[in-house]
Amino acid sequence: MKSTLQNAHKYDLGIIAAGLLAFLFSLFPYYKASVQANGDPSGLGMAVDGDIGTWNAWHGFFGWFAALAALAAAGVMIARLLGVGLDASMTRLIALAGFAVATVCALLTFVVNPLPGTEGKQDLGAGVSFEYAKGHAWGFWLSLLVILAGLALSVMRKEAKD
Repeated sequence: MKSTLQNAHKYDLGIIAAGLLAFLFSLFPYYKASVQANGDPSGLGMAVDGDIGTWNAWHGFFGWFAALAALAAAGVMIARLLGVGLDASMTRLIALAGFAVATVCALLTFVVNPLPGTEGKQDLGAGVSFEYAKGHAWGFWLSLLVILAGLALSVMRKEAKD
């Protein structure tokens, strides 16, 4: 096992690491929502202000599908390193396709956010308004970063001559 890792190409190891890290980061805060109160909501019997929660990638289709596509691409590279009878060029193409799908899915989470509600400001009268916002948490940004790195490494590995 140790010699297998030592003899592995550095791009292969990078692709494997990117897939594993993308899966790991999908388990951390991926989406977030917050409410900002303007005025004095205490007279209305409300005391809501700040972050109202974070959710991991498994709460939206494109988040978990991106993580699994990256993990599957890493799995194909692991299988090849462990001697499973896969053609080298086909393995590289599958890894590239996996990270390409993961990249598209991760980018689609900018458009399709699974959190409920519509963003915006709501005026409740008496000088009180609430602003609801939803977005991406740190797990998403780290996941996107390693998925893009995995895609770049997959392209470089496919073009490599060894």
